Amino acid sequence: MSSFTQCTKQLRFLDLSHNILTNHVAELLSSVPPSLHWLHLDDCQLTKADVANLGLAVQGTNLRWLDLSRNTLTGCVTQLLNSVPPSLHNLRVEDCQLSAADDDCLDEAKRSGRLSQDDHVAEEWEKDMWYL
Repeated sequence: MSSFTQCTKQLRFLDLSHNILTNHVAELLSSVPPSLHWLHLDDCQLTKADVANLGLAVQGTNLRWLDLSRNTLTGCVTQLLNSVPPSLHNLRVEDCQLSAADDDCLDEAKRSGRLSQDDHVAEEWEKDMWYL
């Protein structure tokens, strides 16, 4: 893990999608650098505890884009939005089994300007990504 930490000081994009990260989010993201702008955790089987740990792990970052699609996030949206950094403007939560309260929270965040789900922003970020 220490070699990973050394290599991530300038990390801007991190895609861990389609990995089973249940109960491992806190450990994996414990040393995320402030430079992180884009985090893709699509279909990672995240739990409510993982989402709470995620919010704490990214607080010190400049995260702007977060994709949590295809994870069960029922009842997690309010807690998540209260814990992520204010730099977060794009949150993708497709197929997440959201509750009515979650939907209301997202709608309010969009109305207030806190969040935008403008997909063309993701396309701009993805242009800058390097795939290894």
